[in-house]
Order: sequence, then C-alpha cells, then structure tokens
Amino acid sequence: MDSKTGHALCRTRVRRKLHGKRNVRPAAPARIQPYQSDLYDGVSRSCGAGSVQVGDLSRTKKKLMNQEIDHLLFEDECMIRAYQSLQYNWFPVGQQRKVPTYGRHEGAKLFGVLNYETGHVLYRDGERYDAPAFIQFLNAVLEAYPEGKIVMVLDNGRIHRSAQVQAYLRKHKRLQFVFLPKYSPDLNLIEGLWKWLKSDVIHNVFYKKFYHIRINVAAFMKRVNAKSMEVINRLCVRM
Repeated sequence: MDSKTGHALCRTRVRRKLHGKRNVRPAAPARIQPYQSDLYDGVSRSCGAGSVQVGDLSRTKKKLMNQEIDHLLFEDECMIRAYQSLQYNWFPVGQQRKVPTYGRHEGAKLFGVLNYETGHVLYRDGERYDAPAFIQFLNAVLEAYPEGKIVMVLDNGRIHRSAQVQAYLRKHKRLQFVFLPKYSPDLNLIEGLWKWLKSDVIHNVFYKKFYHIRINVAAFMKRVNAKSMEVINRLCVRM
C-alpha cells in the first residue's frame, strides 16, 4: 500500500521503489521442492543382512501404526565445519556482511537419528566417518532403545553397507535397515534437522574456538528435544 496515495502496489512497482532507494538488497527466494512420499513405494531389491525393501516408507509407517515395529528412526550424518558460511540476508548495497574465519579445516562429524513417532533426536559427535564409528553409534541407539523392534531409514552410504555393519546386523536382529533410493536426501526426515541446526547455529556466525561450535550444537539438540511437538510438526508430519 502506498502511504501517500493509499493505492495498492503491485510487485513490479515495489521492486522499482526498492531499486530507486538503493539501500537494501532482498534475499533470493527459497526453492521449495514438492514432497512425494509414495514416489518409490513398492520398489525392492536384496539389501543384505538386516535390511528390507528400498525406501518402502508407506508400508513401514503402516507397520508402526499396527505395532508390528516399535521404533521408526531416520538416520544420517552431518559435517559441521570450522570455517563459517554466509547465507542470504539483508544488508545495505555496497556493505556486504562479512564473517571472519581462521581458515582451519576442522570439523565435527555428527551421527543422528530422528524418532518419527516421538520427535526425539539422538546424536553423537565423532572424529571420523567409518564403519567402526557407525557401529559405535548403533550401539548407542540400541542402548537408548533397549526393547522392541527398530527400523532405521537411511541412505546408501558406503559405511552403511560395509561388511562390518552387515555382520553387526546379523548379530542384532531386532535392528533392521530400510535403504532410501539413491540421490533422494529429501526423503530422509532428519535432513531437515541438519538444515535447522546449521541455520540456527552455523550460518553467518563466527566462533573463535571450535569447541564453541560443539557447545552450541549440544545446546541446540537440548532445545529441540525439549520441544518434541515442534520437531514433529516441522519435520515428521510431511511423511
């Protein structure tokens, strides 16, 4: 609405007014990809010990509702790097926002699972991504869920299909993997958690010490686990 004339303004006139003032720069609009939970329903193949049909989430969800399984978890890994990232934000033209960095290639390697039914997040901060580290995380998952059948939805990462992990699944039969189709991170609900984490903790922020990042990651996880309904509404209801 034009404050002088009282007339409604179209988008073109708003852009022209902003361009004429030349004092702000808008962020680029985010692209929203349509979510299709049944896109790959029914596709199957042999996935090794302790694994089932590739990405058959509709049937898996029905099994959870029918109490055929007890826990449905979405698993993924995330790298938090020491050098910070700039994201879209508002700033005066010619005065681009700058975030300092000390340029070291340190990083925290996170393993995490999101519980579809409760919204609870379990994570571990590791030093590497390999089969032994992943197995150590699986031990933490089994300790957190000491009873009942667990179905874990995850991608086709090499460590997930390693011989060591397959042997682990044969030993722990109440844990079962459901592998997603290749190149489909949007179908893994915990991917939204990593984006949320980076938006709240990492983007456009400078930490003088790397351990400060770990402290803030832990604080973020504590906050989201205190707001389980917000997690469910934000990440889980789309499936």
